Amino acid sequence: MATSRTNSRPSGQVTIAFLKCDKVPEEAKEAHGEYQDVLHNLFEPLIPEDSNLELETLSYDVVHRREYPKDDVLAKTDAIVVSGSFEDEAHADAMWILKLAGFLIKKIHRVKDEFPKTRIIGICFGLQVIARAFGPSTIKENPKGWYVPLCGYETP
Repeated sequence: MATSRTNSRPSGQVTIAFLKCDKVPEEAKEAHGEYQDVLHNLFEPLIPEDSNLELETLSYDVVHRREYPKDDVLAKTDAIVVSGSFEDEAHADAMWILKLAGFLIKKIHRVKDEFPKTRIIGICFGLQVIARAFGPSTIKENPKGWYVPLCGYETP
C-alpha cells in the first residue's frame, strides 16, 4: 500500500524548500539575516499561534553549490520557493540557470502529479525562471529595463 503524503511528513510541520539564487548584501545580512531567514520570518507570522504548527525552512544554494532538494525532502515539502537574483538575468543561458530550469522541469512536474497541494512560488527572477521552465511562456525584455513573463500574449 502506498504511503500518502500526509502520512510521510512530520505531523504539525510546514516545510519550505528555499532555492536560493543570490547572496544577500552584507549590510542587509547584518540587519535581517540570510535570505532564508528573511523568508522564514516572512512566513512564520502566517501560522496561527494556536495551531501547534512549526515552520521548517530548508535552504539550497543553487548558484554556487548547485544544491537541490532530494526526492525524500520533496515528499515532505509544502512549498518550493525560488528566490530573486541579481546574479544573472532569467533568460540568460548561464549553466546554473539551465540546471535550475532542468530541475524545475524534471522534479516539479513530478511533484505536481504526486503532491498536488505543494505550492511553487517564484520571487521576481524565480517566477521568470519558473515561466521559462514551464513554457509555452516566453520571457521578453521590457524596454524599460525589467524582464516580464508573457504567457503567450502581448500586453498593450
